[in-house]
Amino acid sequence: MADIDRIGIVGAGSMGTEMSLLFAEKDIHTSLFDVNTENVDKAIERAKKEGLEQYYNGYKDYESFVKSFPKGKTRVFLFSITHGKPVDEVLDSLIPLLKKYEDEETVIIDAGNEWYQDTERRQKRVKEELGDKVKYIGMGVSGGYQSARRGPSMSPGGEKAAYDRVEGFLKKFAAPSDHGPCVTYI
Repeated sequence: MADIDRIGIVGAGSMGTEMSLLFAEKDIHTSLFDVNTENVDKAIERAKKEGLEQYYNGYKDYESFVKSFPKGKTRVFLFSITHGKPVDEVLDSLIPLLKKYEDEETVIIDAGNEWYQDTERRQKRVKEELGDKVKYIGMGVSGGYQSARRGPSMSPGGEKAAYDRVEGFLKKFAAPSDHGPCVTYI
């Protein structure tokens, strides 16, 4: 987990913004992108009001968003967007850039509570088009936007090696419980 010090969030709606602020509050540099640039502007203003601007950057194009990650660090992208076609559209935009900047290990976490067969289709696509350096995880997120800011319950699934790569990172942000952080591999 030591080399994961930035997360790239696609989606600056209520869930994405709240999670991005949680990450920034925990000293993780946060890159935020949304096709609706007004959402990015609103999230940046919110980060400033909360004194988190030093950990927070908004992007209005995919290339600068992807390039916001430092060299030699694992890139973690979290999709907080409507499930279905929007996820495929984001992948259509990201895959060429991930090919272009293929020098870093990448984990994509789809946190849109997607239907598992769509997740499996996307996992296969990412593996076929990008090889083993890019992993794709589907993840259920529970608790709504309120817990997204305080720590959600998360249920990631997919290739176990990909989960193992981000497990510690996710546990840092999960809701606490009497039995540890509310995140487990499904």
